[in-house]
Amino acid sequence: MKKTLGLICVLTICFMILFDPMVSAQPDGPTLVEVVVCHGIEAREPVGIGSVFSAGDGRIYCFTRIKSTQPAEIKHIWTKNGANVAEVNLKIGVSSSWRTFSSKLIRPVDTGQWTVEVVTADGTHLGSISFRIEK
Repeated sequence: MKKTLGLICVLTICFMILFDPMVSAQPDGPTLVEVVVCHGIEAREPVGIGSVFSAGDGRIYCFTRIKSTQPAEIKHIWTKNGANVAEVNLKIGVSSSWRTFSSKLIRPVDTGQWTVEVVTADGTHLGSISFRIEK
């Protein structure tokens, strides 16, 4: 009887640990930590972060910070007014703070509402950011 009661206690504790949300395992794939749009990248950090840019600004950047427990690939999907404009594949290493970016040359005809969606190689949505280009 004592052995059975002891076994029940051990199994109950194991069950509580396995299904406690505070002790859950990290996801296998990459996790988005930060996504911003900016005027530039200096010392691997975004500079001139904003949500409204001018068509005369030249090049703008989408900077992402990713946490990943294994090498992976993500994609930046740039859309303008809902239409896909560019897709950029980016390799991710193992890190709690992997930084990467893509850029877009802004021309006078590029005014409008923009979004950059961050997805995994299999298309899983990690996050997105929207911004506007004005004249």
